[in-house]
Amino acid sequence: MHCAAGEGDVESLRVLLAGGAGPEAADAAGWTPLRFAAQAQAPSAVEVLLAAGASVGAVDGQGNTPLCV
Repeated sequence: MHCAAGEGDVESLRVLLAGGAGPEAADAAGWTPLRFAAQAQAPSAVEVLLAAGASVGAVDGQGNTPLCV
């Protein structure tokens, strides 16, 4: 999810989500796929993740949210 989001790969995101991947999965730093998509300035990926229920309020290990990028 994180790699697809960071690359703006909407098709892979859709496949992963359809397969049961969660839009809220966080990496070791607390970054969610939405944070990766926002950091990469990938609006299509952001749209897909938000439609899947990703939270804009998810806090990473530093206390930041995807809106902080």
